[in-house]
Amino acid sequence: MSSSILRKSLQLFEEDQPKGKDKSKGRRSKAVEDSSKRGIRKRRKRTADHVGKPKSSLSKESALETYNRNKSVDLTEDSLYYLNLISNVGGKPDAKTVNTILEYNKGKLSRNQKKIEEKPKEQSIFSDKDFEDFRKEYLNS
Repeated sequence: MSSSILRKSLQLFEEDQPKGKDKSKGRRSKAVEDSSKRGIRKRRKRTADHVGKPKSSLSKESALETYNRNKSVDLTEDSLYYLNLISNVGGKPDAKTVNTILEYNKGKLSRNQKKIEEKPKEQSIFSDKDFEDFRKEYLNS
């Protein structure tokens, strides 16, 4: 008999045999896992988690697409359109709406921010000469 016919016949016999319960119940042998019993569950979980994950996470989009997606949008034309709608429908827009739109379109540069008024420093009633006189009179006498 040729080896291929022998192999095929053995496969037929293996398929005909009823499958009984194995004593190990599908577990791997302890010698294969590790001699140290610590962390076996964690190790199994880690290997199971990393099986289907891709090894590289390279970006599929170009730098130009990323730039175009993240660049700021100028909304001045939209605001002017809405201001024209407001003025055509109900007469003049109220000052609050106009100021809100103008502040929004000014931007966030420091030159466009509202300036905070600084309070002048409080000046002392006593002058330096008064302090020197006090020191001479009370501390050196």
